[in-house]
Amino acid sequence: MGGNGDLPTEMALSDADDVVTLLQNNSGEYITNMIPGEMKIGTSPIGDAYGCMLTTRMIPVLNNVQGFVRKFQYPNVSETLSTEWGGVNNIRFFVSEQGSVTPNASLLGNDIANCFVAAKESYKVVKVSDHYKFSLIDLETWDFALAA
Repeated sequence: MGGNGDLPTEMALSDADDVVTLLQNNSGEYITNMIPGEMKIGTSPIGDAYGCMLTTRMIPVLNNVQGFVRKFQYPNVSETLSTEWGGVNNIRFFVSEQGSVTPNASLLGNDIANCFVAAKESYKVVKVSDHYKFSLIDLETWDFALAA
């Protein structure tokens, strides 16, 4: 847990570990494959990972998580999406300015970012006539207070 004194707290490495453990204990399959290390300076291999979808307002928090690796430090960025910000342990983070935020919802009245961590086949896209509908299945949110 983070140390900002709010509830929920800002994201910390232990939170990522807890989410990975929960998904592993429930047979959650990784979404992305490992990006192995290469003989390049300043890069770090990236393990198989789940995907976390979250608001761009969480970028400063992500950058301060212990062990967080920015996308530009991956050995091979050709295997990434433009929305990917980076990863820690077995979670890769995909940001959007339209990410989910619940205003004034923390114990101290700060906004809360809803961070959705997905395993393979934990979501689906359903075609309804000529329109597509995105559905999340049994996916709990991972909430963190945003800095005021």
